Amino acid sequence: MNTDIWCYKAKQEFIKGNFTGAQRIYRQLIDYNPCDGRPWLGLTRIHQKRSETELAEKAFKDGLYYNPKNPYLLQAWAVMLERQGKLEQAMTLLTTSVKNNPKHAASWVAMGKLLTRKGNVEEAKFCYQSAVEGDPSSYVAFQAWGVLESESGNIQKARDLFQSALNISSNSLHTYQAWATLERTQGNLDIAEKLIRQALNARPENTRCRVSLAEIYEMRGEFEDARKAFHEGMVYADQSGDAGFYQVRSRVKTTFYVHINCQNMPSKMSFIYQS
Repeated sequence: MNTDIWCYKAKQEFIKGNFTGAQRIYRQLIDYNPCDGRPWLGLTRIHQKRSETELAEKAFKDGLYYNPKNPYLLQAWAVMLERQGKLEQAMTLLTTSVKNNPKHAASWVAMGKLLTRKGNVEEAKFCYQSAVEGDPSSYVAFQAWGVLESESGNIQKARDLFQSALNISSNSLHTYQAWATLERTQGNLDIAEKLIRQALNARPENTRCRVSLAEIYEMRGEFEDARKAFHEGMVYADQSGDAGFYQVRSRVKTTFYVHINCQNMPSKMSFIYQS
């Protein structure tokens, strides 16, 4: 059995929403080689998608029985526990992961975010530094570190880290957005717009970037351009079924400037602009 091919097939079934098919493949892979951590990780993701928390935890435990030092399983379980508010248990798993796998950037990043949540900023910075030292190609680590430095008021340091992230992955939308947010708060609207446009060049369908662009226009008082940017985001959101786009609209005053004439809007969206 070519496990690489079958792991890929299972992942594609998962992406398509065929969780039953993906689960069947992962179970076959586990029967073939339980010491391969990938199907265990895939199985936990299926259970989490189904809100089967107890089954997800069992899959983590069973997977770690055969792969006791697997950093991907340790980190993923820690992230799930953190979302449940079980911070100490999550920290224990992450500590085990980075001790056994000091070059696993994702575990360091998860620990950094957890420490930030607990208010331990300097320790979080150490985690991000350890992440990039262990894996200099981890743009996610540079980005997360940049966000923390930005929130700490270290503006130039944050810019340098965002640039490092983009040097590794020039299409990182989250990095562009984080950097644009920093520049917007500093009043550098032209730079912020340039960053968002670079993100849109990579992913023109990204609705969150459209909202960010609308916010920049709005801050300048360019309400017609803001309306246009927001409307373009609305069209993409309708095409992709991105309901979350309409959740963020409340923080953008631009909604009051969106064209009220709903003739060109999808009928199911029109009610939003009736009030």
